[in-house]
Amino acid sequence: MTAEASAREVAGSEHVGDRPLRVGVVGAGLAAGWFVELLRRAGDAECVAVLRAPGGDLDEAATRLGVRALDDPDAFYGLGLEAVVVTSPSGLHADHAGMALERGCHVLVEKPLTITGAAGERLVALAAARDLRLGVVFQRRADPVFRHVASAIRDGALGTVVAVGLTLPYHRGDAYYASAAWRGTWALDGGGVLMNQGIHLLDVLVWWFGDPDDVRAFAATQARAVEVEDTAAVALRFGSGPAAGALGTVLATTASSPGHPHALDVLGTHGSLRLEGERVVRWDVEGVPAPPASQASDGGARDPRATDTANHGRVLADFLAALREGRDPLVDGREGLRSLRLVEAIYAGAGLVR
Repeated sequence: MTAEASAREVAGSEHVGDRPLRVGVVGAGLAAGWFVELLRRAGDAECVAVLRAPGGDLDEAATRLGVRALDDPDAFYGLGLEAVVVTSPSGLHADHAGMALERGCHVLVEKPLTITGAAGERLVALAAARDLRLGVVFQRRADPVFRHVASAIRDGALGTVVAVGLTLPYHRGDAYYASAAWRGTWALDGGGVLMNQGIHLLDVLVWWFGDPDDVRAFAATQARAVEVEDTAAVALRFGSGPAAGALGTVLATTASSPGHPHALDVLGTHGSLRLEGERVVRWDVEGVPAPPASQASDGGARDPRATDTANHGRVLADFLAALREGRDPLVDGREGLRSLRLVEAIYAGAGLVR
């Protein structure tokens, strides 16, 4: 589904109140474009402006994104914003989300929430102190296919989950890292294949199976001239939740040519399943119907510009509804910390010093 089609889904969300929410977007890159487009067609919100880094070409950003572009935070927040979507480089999330919360805005942050658990905890505390909503974009939590699997696991349909295997054979070439100075750096990317690309699927693991209580890992930079890891191998033991006692593996890289969709195997005593990309390709779960056919494409394994934004639209729609209804969003700050903590544990286990 295209960004335009996703936006129509947002626009179809139920209205609460009699005027659109005034929303700003922090950042002017690829992800900013997704959310500007989604907000443009939302019936219950409007994108007022984007805030980009000082020194950039404001006219270029405004033309490319089709919305007012500013580089002065005072001017940006002076527009009467009620909510902000943070799409800046990961290492700036803590500062940018913190500034928005300090200015009294609800905040939706593109993954990861921050690049350290400590910084994420501070944002969670700040949002609570200001009685503001803090959400994190982990779009597969809104996907009907992934939600169907989550329900089956939670209801015990697979029996005892004994093993989980996740593989991410992605490709990011030299041109990808050269496209922005922050890519592949500890300070602004926060990490490599796990923090940037893999954290989406690590979030699925903690959502479906609970938090691991033992993590063993190796990580290396094998193919790209970057600071961060491009390859990781991880062993997990889940200590709580619906898969308590299960063993898991993660094999992830951005150096695999030509790059293929991720795969996730779940093995239980009463059933098993396999996902490839956004689709269930094997469903051996007795008494439970297979999930609906996925409407999301598998783009993004080779090129992030091919990312399907259908589920981003669902996350945004839920966030806007949460603001209207005075409830927590689908993935609040506390929940968004779980996969970040897992990445930190993997990095510690692999001996990576950030």
